[in-house]
Amino acid sequence: MNPSYVIDQPAIATAHDQINDRIARAQERLARVACAAIAASVRDILTDHHPDPAAPFDAAYLRLNLYPSQRVGTDGTYWTGAGERRRLDLLDLFGPLHLAGALNENNLPGWEPLCVREERARHDLTSYRLNLAQAAALPAEFQNTESVTAIRNRLAATSRPWRTEEFVYDANGQFVEENSPTAVHTDIRIQDATGNHVAELSLNHGPNDTDNCAEALAATRANAELIAHAPQDLLELLAHLDRLHAGRDAEAPHALHT
Repeated sequence: MNPSYVIDQPAIATAHDQINDRIARAQERLARVACAAIAASVRDILTDHHPDPAAPFDAAYLRLNLYPSQRVGTDGTYWTGAGERRRLDLLDLFGPLHLAGALNENNLPGWEPLCVREERARHDLTSYRLNLAQAAALPAEFQNTESVTAIRNRLAATSRPWRTEEFVYDANGQFVEENSPTAVHTDIRIQDATGNHVAELSLNHGPNDTDNCAEALAATRANAELIAHAPQDLLELLAHLDRLHAGRDAEAPHALHT
């Protein structure tokens, strides 16, 4: 028989609670973003997808229905700022219906605060009026995570570009040429655009230090280049992420415009 394994029950319970909490928070974030996209969809429909920032459109609330299945939908009913009830054309409902599909009873904490609950005599559903102006005002933290924002801030504080500079020494600590047969030590210094010392990598590569001097130097130089190019590489990666997000927004039906 195989030996028995030990179950760390408290650790499993803690991990289970943590992942459930993360799922709940992710669901709430999804609901909040979906509400912003719904608000954009209604605006796009009412402005024929040519919104003029200087010209307001007349929609203040959109009806959301929570069904017994715990899913959310909309019948297209909306209210103007003056309280007049109107309805979106049936052909225009695809966008709001599709986006409302991301909402459900499980992520209610993410979208209910943006709504006013209706008093309707229907036992098979609960109706809400989504405040479109509040929904459209997507908080900045939903557009950039805290970690990405921190990376952007750190990059903005650096003086770029960075560069490397090598210093080669012999056994007596005297400067020698890179390919000198007496070279036993190399320092690679990384400096910012103003000449400030950012980092330094050192390598002893004398006869008693390494079996393959060329390989050791190549690895150290690669590490130095990685550090020196890190700011620009991160900027390019962030720009790539921004382009991906912009592309998704452009491809999504009735995307949220910022």
